[in-house]
Amino acid sequence: MFEAYWGDDQDVSQDAVLTKICERVGLDTAKFFAGIAEQPIKDQLKINTDEAIARGAFGSPTIYLDKTDMYFGNDRLPLIRAALARKK
Repeated sequence: MFEAYWGDDQDVSQDAVLTKICERVGLDTAKFFAGIAEQPIKDQLKINTDEAIARGAFGSPTIYLDKTDMYFGNDRLPLIRAALARKK
């Protein structure tokens, strides 16, 4: 999803784009669309979004390590990898 949106400048709100992403990563397209239409899934997204905002997230991807160590942006993945390696 991130690659399609930021890397390929695709409109991920479009079903055709989501279908291509599902196919690319091997997801069952029918199950994906059925799942995102279910109210419990929508409710969990709202809960997750509200929690992220409350914790100081301001965009996606935001990744937390140890509850308070926040990283924003896919360009931070090497920093996350290094932080995880230090924990071993």
